[in-house]
Amino acid sequence: MAANAKTEIRARGTYSEADLWAATQTHADYQSMAWNILRILGALLLVLGGVGVFGGAIFHGAVLVLVGIFWLFGVKWWWFWFTKRVFRRTPSYQVESEALFTENFVSSSSELGKSELGWGYFVKWKEGPKSFLLYTSDLYFFFWPKRFFENETDIQAVRTLLSTRIPSKK
Repeated sequence: MAANAKTEIRARGTYSEADLWAATQTHADYQSMAWNILRILGALLLVLGGVGVFGGAIFHGAVLVLVGIFWLFGVKWWWFWFTKRVFRRTPSYQVESEALFTENFVSSSSELGKSELGWGYFVKWKEGPKSFLLYTSDLYFFFWPKRFFENETDIQAVRTLLSTRIPSKK
């Protein structure tokens, strides 16, 4: 679990729903332009729906109001529900796993199996308040909660390793 001179950092733990939700929030980046467009669209639909309701087109206005409310509030709720569902249906989240970060690769193992991926396999990485996300494409990522690491020194060592081994941090 501690980093040594060869730059090997170990992380160990069992994932929780909260870990997956934190990683999902880091991935989604709710301050991004896409989320801001959804908020604007939701507000616009609410306004148009309100105008329709008060302008006599009660049915169409009410539908627009409901769609607007969903876009403003329901999308994030749906995403939370979907994340919980993914967690429950993914066996690898239910067992203890161990990761090893080295100069040449990242490996992950559990009672279900083992994988070892060279740094060239990853296209970018993100760091959130609670986890590190390593992307193999713009949408698919592996993640490791920071609580899996033994101490802050290991977290800093992984941060340094990621910044030197993966070409871009976005």
